[in-house]
Amino acid sequence: PHRSVGREELVTAAHGHSALPPFLKEHGAQVVLCGGMGEGARVALAQMGITVHAGVQGSADEAVRALLAGTLQATASATCDHHGHEH
Repeated sequence: PHRSVGREELVTAAHGHSALPPFLKEHGAQVVLCGGMGEGARVALAQMGITVHAGVQGSADEAVRALLAGTLQATASATCDHHGHEH
């Protein structure tokens, strides 16, 4: 079961898909909640031991509450769509 240990907003100077997973791991992230994510980012996060819940809608606070309650609506098929090209 998941539990919340606090909330922290981070600013990163990291750029590119490969820089974010180590940054998140370094700051203690265990779970990422997102709308969509490409397969490369999913794999990189998984290699860092970070669980991805994609296809999440609504506010971040609502998503965390749903995750903790076991009612989070997510989908493994939610993909990255902001680049306009294939990865």
